[in-house]
Amino acid sequence: MRRILIAIIGLMLVMFTSQSVLAKISWRDGKELYKQSCATCHASGKEGGRLKISAHGLEYWAKQVRSPVDSQHSDALSTMTEEEKKSLLRYFFKYANDDVAEQTKKLGC
Repeated sequence: MRRILIAIIGLMLVMFTSQSVLAKISWRDGKELYKQSCATCHASGKEGGRLKISAHGLEYWAKQVRSPVDSQHSDALSTMTEEEKKSLLRYFFKYANDDVAEQTKKLGC
């Protein structure tokens, strides 16, 4: 009985810790990061143009955020922590998943 109780308490601790870590990675934080770091180039009328995120493009952006292949994105992403990069990806994924019927949606703020 004591072992079962210890196992249940251990499982509850793991679940609580996991949820608190996931709670820190928010799509809203990603949106703020997008505004601060990405929108300077990726806004309407700017050099980078507005980003279009589709279900197909999510894989590309996931790779790009984890290890940028060009210097422009590398400069912006190199200042972000891993948690911030995950938040940015959460924003991208949420934005793309919010509009499944329309395959391409422009990121806005």
